[in-house]
Amino acid sequence: MTWRTSALALILLSLTACGQPTTNVPEIGTIEGEVLYRERILLPPGAQLTVQLEDISQSDASAVVVVSATQALNGTAPPYPFALEIDSSALQAASQYALRARIELDGQVRFTNTDYIDPFADGPLTVMLQGVQQRAPHQAQEQAPPVAALEGVEWVLVSLEGFETLAGLEGRSPDISFDANEQRASGFSGCNRFTGGYEREGSSEQGAALRFLPMAGTLMACPEGAELERAFLQMLSSVDAFRLAGEELVLLNGDQPVARFRAL
Repeated sequence: MTWRTSALALILLSLTACGQPTTNVPEIGTIEGEVLYRERILLPPGAQLTVQLEDISQSDASAVVVVSATQALNGTAPPYPFALEIDSSALQAASQYALRARIELDGQVRFTNTDYIDPFADGPLTVMLQGVQQRAPHQAQEQAPPVAALEGVEWVLVSLEGFETLAGLEGRSPDISFDANEQRASGFSGCNRFTGGYEREGSSEQGAALRFLPMAGTLMACPEGAELERAFLQMLSSVDAFRLAGEELVLLNGDQPVARFRAL
């Protein structure tokens, strides 16, 4: 990783002189590294790699993209080198930053990183991506009757298999809300904010059909709630149906309840 001197050094010095906290943001320049994945597959032409520097300072809001670079992979094999040119005026000394990378093909995310990557760490940066499971298109099926009460309600987690306490960052429990117009779910996963699409097509013998698409979220490193967050997001990926009973929402995997929520 190389850094070219710029006005950011003066900005940091002035903030320090005023008594404001600073982080380990270095002098400005180029963030360099490589992106790879473990799967022994070669992506076809048309795949694109996007690497972003994100401001993840706000735990209750989506990450802010500071700079982004996209490159065509042209059927080549990993690792894929990248370089992000950073403008000093875009960085704040008291903010926290992370790198996010993803590979897309035909408009779908095929690989993305799930771990926090410090963009200013010493030594060469390596971003390891994880595969995103792709579901086959639905065959035409009779649609389950709509349940309007699912959307427009904030649901707070009250039960998750394997966890006795559901307190995440600052003692907050995970929650989720559904937007019917945009077909998107969003909420707090225990450490970070998340958002992603959902589908209610198809049918289920146990309840109304519900499937979550791959979720994106902020990448803040939290002193508490990280284990709960991993289990919560993994649970969402397993859901194929839901039931509503009064003010309780039950998410299902087959005939097994995997999480319960109450309406606020």
